[in-house]
Formats: sequence, C-alpha cells, structure tokens
Amino acid sequence: MTDFQIQRLLQERRIEDYAAVDGEVVGFLEKAVRGIADAQAGISEEGAFLRAYEATFLCATAAILNAGYRMRRSAEGHHNDLVLVLRHLGLPAFTDLGNRWERLKRRRSQSMYDGDARPRPEDVVAMIAVAGELFAAVRQEVESSRPSARVMLPTL
Repeated sequence: MTDFQIQRLLQERRIEDYAAVDGEVVGFLEKAVRGIADAQAGISEEGAFLRAYEATFLCATAAILNAGYRMRRSAEGHHNDLVLVLRHLGLPAFTDLGNRWERLKRRRSQSMYDGDARPRPEDVVAMIAVAGELFAAVRQEVESSRPSARVMLPTL
C-alpha cells in the first residue's frame, strides 16, 4: 500500500513511477561518495556543508529510485518533495534521517540565498553525519533489494 503523501505527489505529478536500472541507482551513490569525500577534505565550512547537502540529496535520489519512483524534473519544490518522499518510504532510518535533513535544509537555503549567512561548524558536522548515515542506510537497502547490484555498490 502506497503512503498517502507519496500517493498525493503521484497524483499531482510531482513524482512518477519509475523502474530504475541498477546502474542508475549505483551511479547516484557513487556521486554521493565523492560528495562526502569532498565535504571531509578540509575545504571551507560553507563548501563542506553544501557538498554534504548535495551528497545527501544524491543518496535520497538513489533511495527513491530504488523504491520505484523518480522526481519529475519540472516539478517546483523538488528538494522539499525529495525529503518528503524519503520520510514516507516506510523505513524508520529514512524517516529519521529525512527529519534531520529537513532541519539542516533551512541552513542550506540561508547559505545559498542570504548573502551574509553561513553554516555554523556544528551544522557542517551534522550535515556530513546525515550524508554518511543516509549513504549507509540506502546502500543497505539497495543491497537487500537488488542482489544484482551488490558487486557494483560503492563504499565510503
């Protein structure tokens, strides 16, 4: 049974049913690994925060593809929808990480659109942690639901 929030987004054509191939899902996880590595590489706090945010976005995209959906490219507010879908896929780890990401997403918006706003050091640490934990949770879910992808899955 499809969660009511996911059903609503499907009806509004903000997401769509989609049968992703293994390589697609794995590709997003590979990009996420690079993003997490960049975030941990001693770049500026703002750069680290944004790369960890992007890595989280990529992990969430992989999770949603793995679950049989994809975001519609033309949908406005796709960052919000991505977090919403992640939180409603029915996996407690995804719900918890989606909730943590939602709180940090506000910092990303401030950093991107407010000229003098910057993430705090504790926000950077928290964003990198969410990215790494979501990567691990998505990797585990992909590994269990797509045995054919196991040999391709990246590690942190």
